Amino acid sequence: FVTKVAADGASLVYSTYLGGTSDDQAYGIIADAAGNAYVTGRTYSDDFPELSGLPGKNPTDAFVTRLDAAGALTFSTYYGGSSHDEGRDLVLDPDGNVLLVGKTVSGKFPTTPGAFFPSTSFTMCDTGTPWVHECTRGFVAKLDLATPSVLWASLVGPDTKADVWATDVATDAVGDAFVLAGGSIYKVNPSGTAIVYQRSGLGAQGLAVDGEGAAYLTGSSSTLTQRSPGGPESK
Repeated sequence: FVTKVAADGASLVYSTYLGGTSDDQAYGIIADAAGNAYVTGRTYSDDFPELSGLPGKNPTDAFVTRLDAAGALTFSTYYGGSSHDEGRDLVLDPDGNVLLVGKTVSGKFPTTPGAFFPSTSFTMCDTGTPWVHECTRGFVAKLDLATPSVLWASLVGPDTKADVWATDVATDAVGDAFVLAGGSIYKVNPSGTAIVYQRSGLGAQGLAVDGEGAAYLTGSSSTLTQRSPGGPESK
């Protein structure tokens, strides 16, 4: 569902179901200055409302949906590959494009040529049980909703024998994408062709970027090496 609460909190501007006849889940939402709401999540529904077709419509796909200030559907699409895909978070870049992150196990996930990690090969995960499966990988994609088109898309996150999700995304004034995946942060240039920097092993679970392009991370830690000189600490 998507619900908009009035600025004074006294009433609902709109409240609506979003989905088809199967299992659907929304995970992330943002709003722009004009009051448009952008929603992402995952859908099992073959009849999920679709107005603009990007690659997708497989067993489980991510979706991106836009509603106007009154709650009318103005854009909606599946997005994903040949298997299970989920959208987890999204943000608008300075040009109004959607930066979308999530997770995938699709061997044919629609990455783009020239992206910083276009491979769709997957390591096999052995969790110590009889269930050996393809490891989940994070993804990041930049979508132009006006065209609509995929400007670029790539897998992201460590290629380890463990499931990795891209859970958070932020951007700066020039359109760099900051992606949190597997507890690590990746700064990706606006064209999606290169990683500007990567900081791994941080165990981060939350991400923000300020007006100067500095990234802020938060999470939990079991080591004192996480603390910088002069920083606060708990005992």
